[in-house]
Amino acid sequence: DRMSRKLLRRRLSRLFPHAEVDEADSGEECVERTAERYYDVIFMDQYMRPDGMDGDATIRHLRDACAVDSLVIGISGNDESSASQIGAGAEDFFTKPLPPDATFLTRMAAVLPP
Repeated sequence: DRMSRKLLRRRLSRLFPHAEVDEADSGEECVERTAERYYDVIFMDQYMRPDGMDGDATIRHLRDACAVDSLVIGISGNDESSASQIGAGAEDFFTKPLPPDATFLTRMAAVLPP
């Protein structure tokens, strides 16, 4: 939802002040944006707009149809989504609410390429 995206945007901008943070309102919009430019990291919420692609479908489409090799981190308020997002091609998964900054950064560092 819009508030979750706003909070994540603020947090990423604070933790990574030199990063360019972008957002998409739906899985379809994410696919369109990744066709236009490369993203180092994509945070993918499992449940976006109810009338569109969910996180799993978007991740699969990015990996299979678009050959996107960006780091994908799944996000959901539901622990059960972790296995489905990892199975769809995400490298890691965070449950909402996101962990404290130190834990967040440690886990990000563990999955970022050298």
